[in-house]
Amino acid sequence: VDLPYVKQLDLILNFPAFTNLPTKTVEDGGDIAALKGTAATITAKLTGKVRSARIVYADGKKVEMRAQGSDFVGELAVTGDTSYYIELVSTDGETYRGSNEYDVSVLEDQPPSVSFDKPGRDKKATNLEEVFTQARAEDDYGVVSMDLHFSVNGGDCVIHSRPVAAQ
Repeated sequence: VDLPYVKQLDLILNFPAFTNLPTKTVEDGGDIAALKGTAATITAKLTGKVRSARIVYADGKKVEMRAQGSDFVGELAVTGDTSYYIELVSTDGETYRGSNEYDVSVLEDQPPSVSFDKPGRDKKATNLEEVFTQARAEDDYGVVSMDLHFSVNGGDCVIHSRPVAAQ
């Protein structure tokens, strides 16, 4: 008798709130590369009926999956580099590996970069002169807003920018 196995894994990646990234769906995936704190929902589509399924990590930790129709759904939190596979329990009670092993990789969040496009260099201004300033901010997960802090005659001033579109 051929035992059922995982024929397809679908992933839904919910990134941490600070990234402002929308939820990402990956059909027929398995490997996960995401920022630490990402919550992954794994849907295992099987070739037949089984009693239960669980996610098994490289360190032996097991997380039960819940039945959803003929599929099984489980949650995985991206907290560090590891791997996982899906373990199945047949209708006869036999426990076995039902999928390949997949990698979970944590992507490092890179710091944002800020540059001034205008005036582009130091500029001495008179007391009455206005200085137009244009700045650019970029980040690997997007920029929501930016503040400009500057000093006039030793006092602190802050200009709050408008929210900017994610880049």
